[in-house]
This record gives sequence, C-alpha cells and structure tokens, in this order.
Amino acid sequence: MIRRGTILALTLLAASMATAQGITVQSGDHDGFTRLVARVGADREWQVAGAGRDLRIAFTPDTPEFDLSRVYDLISRDRLAQIEDADGLVLSLACDCEVSVTRYRDSYAVIDIADPPAAPPDPDPAVELPLFTGRADLPQRPGPAFPTPPEAPEPAAPPAGFAMEEASGLLAEQLARATAAGLLDPAQGQPLSVGDPLPSTGTAPPTDPAPPVAETPQQPTPPPPINATNAYDLNIAATSDRLTVSAATACLAPPARAIADWPGGMRFLNGLGRLRANAFDERGRLNEDRAVELAELYLAHGFGAEAAFWLGEMQSPPAFHVAMAQFIDHRTEGVFGTFADHDLCPEPLLLWLFLSDPSAEPLERTTAAILAQYFELPTVLRDMLGPDLARAFVRADRAGAALEVRAVLVRGGRLSAQDLGFLDLDLPGTPTPPARATTPANAGTARAEPALSHRLLTQIRSRGAVDPADLMAADALVLETDPALTQGGLRHAAALGHALTGDIEGTVSHLAPRGPRDAEAIGPLFAEILSALMELESTAPLLLLLSSDDFEQFGRFPNAAFRRQVAEFLLARGLPGMARDLILAGGSDHARDRALLSRAFDRLAEDRPDPGAQAAPDPADPDPPIPAETPEDVAALLDESRDLRAGMDALLSQTRLVEPGG
Repeated sequence: MIRRGTILALTLLAASMATAQGITVQSGDHDGFTRLVARVGADREWQVAGAGRDLRIAFTPDTPEFDLSRVYDLISRDRLAQIEDADGLVLSLACDCEVSVTRYRDSYAVIDIADPPAAPPDPDPAVELPLFTGRADLPQRPGPAFPTPPEAPEPAAPPAGFAMEEASGLLAEQLARATAAGLLDPAQGQPLSVGDPLPSTGTAPPTDPAPPVAETPQQPTPPPPINATNAYDLNIAATSDRLTVSAATACLAPPARAIADWPGGMRFLNGLGRLRANAFDERGRLNEDRAVELAELYLAHGFGAEAAFWLGEMQSPPAFHVAMAQFIDHRTEGVFGTFADHDLCPEPLLLWLFLSDPSAEPLERTTAAILAQYFELPTVLRDMLGPDLARAFVRADRAGAALEVRAVLVRGGRLSAQDLGFLDLDLPGTPTPPARATTPANAGTARAEPALSHRLLTQIRSRGAVDPADLMAADALVLETDPALTQGGLRHAAALGHALTGDIEGTVSHLAPRGPRDAEAIGPLFAEILSALMELESTAPLLLLLSSDDFEQFGRFPNAAFRRQVAEFLLARGLPGMARDLILAGGSDHARDRALLSRAFDRLAEDRPDPGAQAAPDPADPDPPIPAETPEDVAALLDESRDLRAGMDALLSQTRLVEPGG
C-alpha cells in the first residue's frame, strides 16, 4: 500500500502541471492494473455508464476538454485499447477488466483498470475410499520347521565351444569397474582378488589337429586383464583414444532470445516505462527476468553503461550481456573470446567473435554467415557497429564484404557525412571523400580532436608524412584542450608527425607526462612511434629520438623483446655501436641479448682499422690525435666527446630533415 500511495502521489504531482486549455490525463502501468489520473476539481462529480468493455464517465458540471496526448507514453494497450474525449471520457477496454473511479485529495479523479480476478482452480475429484469392515488377521505363531531341501545336482558341463574363461574374465572386469567407480565395496577382511575368476582345472575337449600354417609375425603382448586386483590402477588397458582430451574452450552462452527481438516491437520510451514499472516486486526486490529485458532494451538501442548498471544489480547476470555492454561502450578486444574457436562455439556468437578479435581471418562461408547475422541486428546496432565491421573485414582482406557493409550504411542514410568520410579513408575502392567531410569544423567542437587525430594518422599511413598546416592545427588544439595521452589520440598523432619531420623537441613536448595516467601510457606510445619510424625507414629521426636525454637514454621500452627488435634494426643498417649501447642499457643477461652483443662487437671489430697498418699522413691534418694513455687523458677525451655530441644534437634539432623522395 505504501508503494501504491507513493506511485499515486508522484502521478498526481505530474498531473498538477496541466495547462489552462484542458485537463491533462496522466497514466501509468502497474503490476495488475493501469491507472489514469485527472485533476477535475473538488466541486465536480462523475457517473460511470455502460456495460462490457465500453464505458463512459460523465462529469457534472461539464468539464473542459481533456488533453489525451500523453496517455500512451507510459502504458500499453493491453488493458485500455482506446480513450476519447466526448462529453466526458469514453473508455474502450481490451480485456474484461474491472474499472473503479475514486477521489483523491478532493481535486483528483483516479481511474483504475484492474485485471480480472484469476479463476479459482478446479476442485480435486472426490475419491471414494473402501470401507474396511472385516477384522485384521493377527500374525500366527510359527509352525514346525520345514525339512531341509535336498542338495541340488551339480550343473551340467557347458556345451562344447563355450569360452568359460573368456566369459568369467568379462564378468570379473565389469565387477572391477564397478568397484573402482564406487558402486561396489569389497568384502571386509578379504583380499581384492577374491572376486577374480579361478583358473580352469578341467580338460579341454579333444579337437582335430589343425594343419600346420606359416609362421606369422609376433603380435604385441596384450595388456593384462582388468580385475578386482588392479581395479584402481589407471594405467591398465589405457589406450590413446581413452586419453584424448577435448579442446578447452571459453565460449559464452548465447542469449536466450535473438537480438533482433530485444526491442520488443515497441518504441524505446514505451518499453522502458513498462519494464521499469515492473522491475521490482512489492518488497522492493529486483525481478531478474525484468532486469534482463531492461538490459536487452538498452543494448538494442546502443546504451552500454545503462545496461551494465542493471546487469550489475543481478546476482548472476548473463555473461553474453555483460560482454556486449563492455564492447558497445569500450570496444574491448577479446571480450567474447577468440575467433579461432568459432567452430566450437554456438553459431550466434560468430559476429561478436569476429568484431572483438583483431586477428580474425574468416573463410568465405564464415564471411557470409557474419554478414547475415549483421543484417539481422536492430537498426541502431547496425548503424553503430557497421563501420567497425567494415574495418574488420578490411583487416581480414575481405574488401568485398566491407564494401557491402558500406552500401548498407549508405542506403540507411543515418550515418553522418563525417563518419562516412572517415570510413571511406579506410576502405579500398571507395570514392575520395571531400575535404570538408574529414576536416574539423572548428576547434571548439567535440568532434575536432578525433577528426584531426584520424586525419594525421591517415596521412602518416598513406604518405609517410603529415601536412604542416594540419600539424600546426594539432599543436594549437593540444594547447587549447590539453587532451590526455592515449593510443591513437591527438597527442600521439602529433608526436609521431613531429618525429617524422625530425622535430624531436616537438615529439618530446607532446609525450611529456602531464597527468597521473600519462606516465602509464608513455611507454607503449613511445614503442608505437619507434615502430612507425622503423616501418617507414626513417633512421635519422629514430636515432635522434633514441639519443634524446628526455627519454632517459634508451629507458622507455615496454619489454626486452622490443628492445632487441630495435637493436636488430640498427645493426642491419650499419650502426653496431648504437645497437650495442641499446642492449647494454637494458641490463638483461638473456641469451638473445648476449647473441646480439656478440654480433655487434664482431661488426665493430670488422670496422676497426688494423693497428699494424701505418696510414699515410693526411696533409690537411698534420697533427693526428695523440692516444690517451693516462686516466686524466681518458677523462679529458670523454669530456671533449660529450661536448661534441651535445653540439651535434643542438645542430640537428635546429635542422629540418627531409627524407629522400619526400
């Protein structure tokens, strides 16, 4: 009752906002009844007329017009099929419901349309019990013992050809298996072999001598028979087929309802109001079935965070729904599993395994099945996941399927021109989008940062360089908005663009930590920039970035394997000294690091001139350098080398490097 009173008070509060032109009729669906509320005034009475499912509520004195435009916003037509304003309210019911009209706080008329009472269950048929009129017989005393029956004759010998030992062995094996499984217990005080068959003592019937046959190859020794003595030995009669273990998979259970049925054929607000009204019972406990339907409604319309909230309120939410909520909001990779296991997983998971696994490579038949599942999605999910699916097909070398997805998005007409332009930049065989489709409108819009990041990264992938005007705009936008340092973000794209132009100071300024999370992201982003420079064969910017003091002299590497990859790149391009310094700075004693160091020292030894050979004096350099022999001379030589290196770094940082052919 408290809950009904609270609902009524909230409904009446909304009804109090009626306009002066008419009386607004508010509505709401509840468990077992639908409620209509109208503020008719304290001096107005009503009378209910009609029968069956057609009723008319007349008011005296007459009321102004009723505003019925919001009646069906939060209710369905399961109980109230139609309502009209005709000198009162004319109700057309959709069921044999009970209608009651009551007054609340003098001014409000409350109309409740309640479900009909459930029919009482049929009574159980009467069962006639027999009447026992006779007296029960009492047990009698035992009589004299019966004579002992004569001994049974011994069974006749089995017929000729009956394999008694084989039959006894099979029976003993079954008893042993039952004992090992815990179905039988051995007798107390008896050995386990008490149930094994005894060796036969009878003589075999004479048989005709078989003709001599040629010797056959020796057969492998059969395993010992299974009996009670070795019932617990797991290695007896173990064969390869018995030891075959099925492949372990981590497939999620598919949803009970198809995703295409999640919207329920209702508008979002109508379905949301109805499901939330029935989400809790009278004691305030969550109805988990309704919570699942709510989460499905949110997911079908692309609201991952809202669906995750209702799933988090459940004791055991469906794993597929939880994974889908994470993927819709964050595009989490591998949240549904790996595409390599799609043959072992249920078929409805095929599309989601492909979307969440960047390394997926579908076959022709699998591609057709993925497209079929995509076309069955609700409209909102098709528009939201279409660009991701098209790019995934491009990664898997399925350009035809990617263009088919693009054609569906174009026919739908709901994708913005800017999103379609970004998609066309990634798809082969598509028309070049106009410049206005990929250029941010102004730096104040929320789309400016991702648009400019995408533009810079696309230029780097396609041309190996960036437009100076776009790079300048990125620098200005970073100063204005101060974005976080993220993978694929604006600071990442701008830092890579400056590295390609040789402006290491610009790269360092964008990668410098500015917040608590920047320090965690700088390592992977530094590795990403080095990988891009190696892929583009930009050796000079790579050396400048590695030798920069801002990166703690080769200290920003995510792991030892990537450090070895960079050292291999330097060694292959004739820079054994840099490769040696790079490995030594890691401080690792791995076998692969030692092998790289050996190769670097061998190359250095090959490049070093022979000390026995006397070089001819150079007239341009009459005073050759004197080799350092004392510790003081070595220290002075190191100081001179540091000063020379600092001067070279300053000179290179002020010089714009141009790649050959750029």
